Amino acid sequence: MIVVPVPQHSHWCMSTIDRRQKTIHYYDSMGSPNNAVLNALEYMCVESMDKRKKPFDKIGLTKQNMRDCPHQENRYRMYVLYDDDDDDPPEIPTMA
Repeated sequence: MIVVPVPQHSHWCMSTIDRRQKTIHYYDSMGSPNNAVLNALEYMCVESMDKRKKPFDKIGLTKQNMRDCPHQENRYRMYVLYDDDDDDPPEIPTMA
């Protein structure tokens, strides 16, 4: 999985590219979608040929603005990523 930090005007967002699952996801803790980022990340198909010398199979590729992620009321909170190879993801702590 490739994690892509995405700077926004007042906070940071994140996209993930999962070659195995053929997904590109965009996460924004403030809840805003960003189709421009999802479309721009398709450059991975071009980069795959250049760097890996293998085509990136776009058949079945899905792009999605993820709504089911932690949301914040203000821009002063921080969320931590966990390793997606773990079968049992850790419980997400709440922050006061």
